[in-house]
Amino acid sequence: CVSIFFLVANAFCMQMIRTALQRPLRRKPILSHWHFVRCFTNIFHKTERIVREREISSIPAKDSVHGLINEMKSYVDEFRRNEQNESMDEYWTRKSQQHVLAIVQCELADGVYTYYKGRNIELSLAVGSQCAERSALGTAVSSNLNLSRKDFKRIAVIDPTGTFIGRTPCGVCSECLQKIQEESPEFCVVTFPDDEFKCIHEH
Repeated sequence: CVSIFFLVANAFCMQMIRTALQRPLRRKPILSHWHFVRCFTNIFHKTERIVREREISSIPAKDSVHGLINEMKSYVDEFRRNEQNESMDEYWTRKSQQHVLAIVQCELADGVYTYYKGRNIELSLAVGSQCAERSALGTAVSSNLNLSRKDFKRIAVIDPTGTFIGRTPCGVCSECLQKIQEESPEFCVVTFPDDEFKCIHEH
């Protein structure tokens, strides 16, 4: 615990020094301090709130979440077929050997939904890895240049191997998804607490 404290304190002091040196170039340098503190808060104190838990069999047929669930089932089946055939390049997940899939659900017209897929990509770069959630968001915005944040309705996240059941977005992705929720209040994260698609958690 002491080592972690000194590590955080040292990193915080270094950030303040860098910000002070760049003060003439920044309009509001103090914001970087708070952003830095918030990043460490997200790492060491992550809280989650489950909005509701629903059994898929009890969800009304008209509920648009069924479309997202079916898309995720197909995506997971595709992953497992490729994994069984050993056709996937392990380079993309060589850092953690973990696999994450995400699908974004967007409503382009009244009752008309489109889906965009994403997976985690782990490259040895200073900017870090690309999580599946942000990969799906990037696919959506790149595929449809007219998308706005209010068009995003849900995002589903899953570990297709079943190793981490009920996997949720990391702190960075959660902060990114909160930006979408500012314009689309009903936007939520859908996770799966089992590997048989019997139930969903909506965050």
